[in-house]
Amino acid sequence: MTQNETLTINLSKADKEIIANYAQSNGISAAQLVKEAALDRVEDDIDLESYRKAIKEYYDSPGAHGLD
Repeated sequence: MTQNETLTINLSKADKEIIANYAQSNGISAAQLVKEAALDRVEDDIDLESYRKAIKEYYDSPGAHGLD
């Protein structure tokens, strides 16, 4: 079993209320909403970086990549 860690963030009152209200309207906790949003962002950035790397490799040596 993994041990949970705590991450603290500072938000304006308005931002906190927006997050809390949105989470409540979707039936999840604010913590779960923030966690999922952060992890989705990391995943998107990793996917984007992989795409950029693949495109660079393709343009650096276009003949090396067939459509087989």
